[in-house]
Amino acid sequence: VIQNGQPAGVPDAADILRSIGEAAYDWRLDSDALVWSPHAATLLGTAPAEIASGRAFAAHVEAEAGQSRADALQQAGQRDLGAGVPYQLQYRFKSGDNTLWIEDIGRWFAGADGKPERAHGIVRRIDERAERERKLERLSKFDPLTGELNRQALTDVLTGTLEQTVRARGSCGFLLASIDHLGRLNESYGFDVAEEVIAQVARRLRGRLRGKDHLGRISGNKFGLVLTSCTPDEMAVAADRLLAGVREEPLATSAGPVAVTVTVGGVTAPRHARSVGEIFSRALDALADVRAKRHGSFAAYRPNIERDAQRRESARATDEIVAALNERRIALAFEPVVEASTRKLAFY
Repeated sequence: VIQNGQPAGVPDAADILRSIGEAAYDWRLDSDALVWSPHAATLLGTAPAEIASGRAFAAHVEAEAGQSRADALQQAGQRDLGAGVPYQLQYRFKSGDNTLWIEDIGRWFAGADGKPERAHGIVRRIDERAERERKLERLSKFDPLTGELNRQALTDVLTGTLEQTVRARGSCGFLLASIDHLGRLNESYGFDVAEEVIAQVARRLRGRLRGKDHLGRISGNKFGLVLTSCTPDEMAVAADRLLAGVREEPLATSAGPVAVTVTVGGVTAPRHARSVGEIFSRALDALADVRAKRHGSFAAYRPNIERDAQRRESARATDEIVAALNERRIALAFEPVVEASTRKLAFY
């Protein structure tokens, strides 16, 4: 049985698209006319007139949240050999007070001049998928406890900052802040309270930073702070501001108020460190030096000829040992140990 040109019981293409939450379009670039399947406006949460042309549709696309369809066609580097050129995009679509994530899959066709003349495709809402991807991206860059950058992301920021500083022949700073006696807090109050302390210390550090600086969690009780365009004197001022911000009043926790301090070591680059590895290492040296003298204070890295020579010697010895192991130049020697009275073998 045929009804309206279709076998009875078989839904038409528009019904299929509606049922799976998609809409089709045909876009004529010469006239800018944009023709949609019947339910497109409902899917996008807008009036039909607001998506009746390419220009009107583009007004709803947030440029900073993905490439628009028009951008994709204008920047197309491929040629249409007769079958069209495929494209696939994701972008945010603003509709009133709502923001939707759209996946746009289509194909454009060239005119006589070889440039895009017509495009058709399908759009679908991918709000849930975009939210999952956003969360995964955030987990890859941010520490889940504090919401600040994780170690890898902070290292990337520090790398970029150092490169820019060297090009500009300027100075930047790096601070390593360690929460004092966190182990005692774990023993006295438990891990949950200690985590509350870590999160609150991060907020206080964040509140004392300039807008152009960056904060990240390096390890359990340590935070790294990248100070852009920062001289040695400015680094010392920033460190004092951070110290005061943390110790100014006790932290409110589920176990009651807890007094906390941090100890800070810092280094300026490229004056005292010319690589990210040196920055981390020398900030850690400064932190170790100041913690040995007085918790809750700050010290900047100062070159130490003896320490640097010892470190170089340790690195050289390590390289020699690894090379000897790889070349099988080291063999195990078993030394027998005997009982003094009986001379019987006790162990090796």
